[in-house]
Amino acid sequence: MAINKSLLKELKDKHSLEVFFETGFYHGYSASTALELGFNKLYSVELLRKFVDYGNEKFKKEIAEGRVNIIFDDSSNLKDHISSLLDKKVLFWLDAHLDNGLDTAVNKPTSECPVVQEISALSRFKTKPIILVDDISIIRGKGHGPKGWGDEQVSVDKIIEAINKLPFDYTISYFDNAGVSNDILVAE
Repeated sequence: MAINKSLLKELKDKHSLEVFFETGFYHGYSASTALELGFNKLYSVELLRKFVDYGNEKFKKEIAEGRVNIIFDDSSNLKDHISSLLDKKVLFWLDAHLDNGLDTAVNKPTSECPVVQEISALSRFKTKPIILVDDISIIRGKGHGPKGWGDEQVSVDKIIEAINKLPFDYTISYFDNAGVSNDILVAE
């Protein structure tokens, strides 16, 4: 689901964030919001080639300007794409997961919902990244989509445990999104 614009603006202003990094591009709704709010750089990791191609066309101008980078990869490989950002003020919007029966036969992901692996990759940061995890209601198995992803590695407790292993002190809160109560986990 697309990111909540008011939450993103509040966090960007509060933490003087420079970079928006999302996992799961889809149609670029969250990327568009981040650019509209003035993030200097935007990165997106996407598993499906058709969404990468769509994003490359949609953000052709911003890519040419060096503001946008859409990466064709499994987001469980996030660690391979963050080395130039370790001292930047980054907001991570973690929203990669199998969804609605989309064809992933060509690019089989290592996890149906790689959020724990994504968070673990952030341990190398020198500056505390802000972390937003979408679809908490689905992860809890009671949301607006499939009843979880069938991935035993994913639970809210395991997400919080992964966040607590990072070398920063985080406060965890929840935010409503698109009419779904407490659907975004916020770690700041």
